[in-house]
Amino acid sequence: MKHLLLLLFVPFFIACTANKKDEIKIIKDEVMTLHDEAMSKMGELRSVRKSLELKSNSIMEDTEKAEMITSKFSKTTEDIANANEEMMHWMHSFKPEFEGTDEEVVSYFREQKKAIEEVKKMMSKSLLQGKKILEN
Repeated sequence: MKHLLLLLFVPFFIACTANKKDEIKIIKDEVMTLHDEAMSKMGELRSVRKSLELKSNSIMEDTEKAEMITSKFSKTTEDIANANEEMMHWMHSFKPEFEGTDEEVVSYFREQKKAIEEVKKMMSKSLLQGKKILEN
């Protein structure tokens, strides 16, 4: 009877372990997809920041206009720099080969997914704001 129970338990244990490994792969793939999407915006982010700085410098010649616009340019340029910095920080602290129990690994990648989603939001928001300013 003990052997029969053991034979029934082993496949269940193996199935649970396989499911956890699948979950780890899925969440890790989601994190990397978000990272790749955010990274694809890095060049554009730098370009918009540079354009904002150049436009801000040219506006400085018209002092009345400069006072009104400079704070908006500065804030957006700072937001872009912060988004860039957050991306760099996330990439340096991310451990794609994180080890631990299956539960710890899943938890780690879920936290990383949330973190990279926030970075991506920061990047998108500051990029959109920068583009709006440049269009005007």
